[in-house]
Amino acid sequence: MTQWTPAQQSAIHADNRDILVSAAAGSGKTSVLIERIMEKLRQGMSIERMLIITFTRAASAEMRERLEKAIAKEAGHSAHLRQQYALLSNADISTLHTYCSKIIKRHFQAAGVDPMSRVDDTGQAARLLDEAVDSTITELYESPGADGQALIDHYPDKDIEAMLRRLYTFLLSQDDPWTWLHAQQELPTADTLHDHIWYQVTLHEARQLLSGAQQLIAECVDIAQSPGGPARYLNNATLDGEMADILAEALDGTGRLPEGVDPVFSDLSRAKAAEDEQPELVAAFKARRDSVKKMLLEVCAMLPASREQCQLWIDQMAFTLPPLRALCKTVEQLHQAYTHLKRRRTLWDFNDLEHLALQALKTRWPRAMWRNPWTRCLWTNIRTSPASRRPSSCASASRPTCSWWAMSSKASTASAWPIRGCFCTNMSSLKKTATPRGG
Repeated sequence: MTQWTPAQQSAIHADNRDILVSAAAGSGKTSVLIERIMEKLRQGMSIERMLIITFTRAASAEMRERLEKAIAKEAGHSAHLRQQYALLSNADISTLHTYCSKIIKRHFQAAGVDPMSRVDDTGQAARLLDEAVDSTITELYESPGADGQALIDHYPDKDIEAMLRRLYTFLLSQDDPWTWLHAQQELPTADTLHDHIWYQVTLHEARQLLSGAQQLIAECVDIAQSPGGPARYLNNATLDGEMADILAEALDGTGRLPEGVDPVFSDLSRAKAAEDEQPELVAAFKARRDSVKKMLLEVCAMLPASREQCQLWIDQMAFTLPPLRALCKTVEQLHQAYTHLKRRRTLWDFNDLEHLALQALKTRWPRAMWRNPWTRCLWTNIRTSPASRRPSSCASASRPTCSWWAMSSKASTASAWPIRGCFCTNMSSLKKTATPRGG
């Protein structure tokens, strides 16, 4: 019999709430999910009332196989489990794209698609996107307008194409991409600056920088306290840590530099060195502290300290508006051109599946139909990919009673977001709205 840890038991038995399970790879997240499903089946729930989403088709097949073995193992003692064993072939265990495809095929009119259209699996969509990008950029250079000319003057050709592709890829990760895009072209006021996406990105970068500084401060403390280390410098590291804590509190609060905070660092102690003090440890401490000072000063420079500085920040944003408006207009034209090319060939890509499913679920009767079948929604091995903003949206559109997410703890770190081109608040939002369960 499997011996579950307290954290695993909590993830298995917790009920009547949304739950996020974050644990290292190979720690047994899938086994915990299997046991959670079995626990619900033992309580009399039907497998047909569960929506189980995996990241890949292979994972779906493995999940079905493992569930089949788990149910078969206990079916001899329960008529209900024997019934569930028979129903397993009809259970909704699939990838997100398969789930979306079912919705679209059932409600193609609400989704606004040709029922004969197909999902591209040959790479043709990528070639069509290249064609759409070329035609869109050509149109930009032929008829730039004032904003377009500002974009052309500020950036080389290759950079414009790269920004266009990156922005388009990112927009596809939004539930309502064009509403989101239009909102980014509006300047905030000093009162609304903190909530503006541009400033949120700045705060995210500041948090990343501050996190690195705090790690170096901890290393300075360890060096100062180690045998042969410069113990006389310990107080300097402590004071640096206090400044970092103040900045961390500001980043999580107002997003402004607190009044009275003066980024001035204490001089290193001139006390006599201990006899066993090692020069290489002194050098290591000083090198790290120099980096800490630069990083903390950079964080301070990123944060406005007054209403006047907030307005200066906004004025600097206004300077970038013309090329930004041109880029936004161009990416909308790219979307129109790409969509036209795909429609001519009755072709869709995987991003279309998710958006079309959401479009269908905005209609009342498809939404009601897909809301009712399930009381539990279980996601295993969710990823911080550009699509990871929409799974929660698809789930909420056909909202079951409770949801259960499992993800790798490595994927949940903030550093994963900029690498994978994702909206950095996605997982933070999920963590705030779900009960966290470690594993």
